[in-house]
Amino acid sequence: MNVLQCVGTGTVSNTKNTNTKEIFVYLPLNNPTAEGGVQLDVKQVENTAQDSEGKPVTTNVLKSNKMVPATWIALGEPNRLTPPDVREGTQVALYNVTGSSDYYWTTFGFAAETMRLETVIFGWNGDPNISKDSTFDISKYYQFTIDTRSGVVSFRNSNANGEATILDLTFNYMAGHLSLSGAQKSQLIFDDVEHSITYINAEESIFSINKEKALIYTKDSIVMHAEKLMQFETKQFFLTAEQTVIESTVGTRITSPITEHIGDFNVTGGITASKDIEAKGMVKGLKGVGSSTIDLDKHVHGNGNDGNDTNIPHM
Repeated sequence: MNVLQCVGTGTVSNTKNTNTKEIFVYLPLNNPTAEGGVQLDVKQVENTAQDSEGKPVTTNVLKSNKMVPATWIALGEPNRLTPPDVREGTQVALYNVTGSSDYYWTTFGFAAETMRLETVIFGWNGDPNISKDSTFDISKYYQFTIDTRSGVVSFRNSNANGEATILDLTFNYMAGHLSLSGAQKSQLIFDDVEHSITYINAEESIFSINKEKALIYTKDSIVMHAEKLMQFETKQFFLTAEQTVIESTVGTRITSPITEHIGDFNVTGGITASKDIEAKGMVKGLKGVGSSTIDLDKHVHGNGNDGNDTNIPHM
């Protein structure tokens, strides 16, 4: 009968590499009278064990006269996908299976005095298929990663359970920004260092604020609506459009010392002026031109002149 049993606590003799689960551990149980520091004395030896059918199996393993190799086991941490980045001097708990010389390790207590830069990945399975076991597939996991080496913290979901999309939220503390991106090609970036925030979607619509500048762009339309008041204040206002339409149900007022219009000016309705109107060209009226008391179309002179001459003035 194979039983996983704790064989005691040990001291890590070598700082673990991030991409491995194996470490060497000094086990006092094997050297009860040893004192002081320890050094690795590693050699390759043959190890004989039994397989599931009781047949002997011989493998080559690394052994040490003072340390034993151990493989990380997620004991009590089923959602942790990566082993702790233990360093030399960290205390760990060691386990082995009866009838085997293989050791397994997990953390023992809080090792703040020896732990430094770490990379930790947690995962929660989102696969709804409970009818059968399946091989490990990280794409089906909700993932939470903390990497103090690169200063990055991220969270990402899966869509194995019919989720509408996949969202990836990443905090990059080294660069000073966070980003939220989706499988549908939308992205939001907040940059505290550059004082900016930018959103862009799959249709290439953009909303961006960069320090003292702002940009809004869409291929179709932008609609702004206010029930009571919409106010714009600036030193210069430029409007470029193929067609400009202003509709007002009450009235429109423009206050300006000088208003310049380039091009033809068509008016449907009357024009009221509180001062003189001057024209450098001829003033024509389709139905007549007049002043407050005289209709120039009907005006004739008493001497029989019809007023068409232009060479002499008439009183």
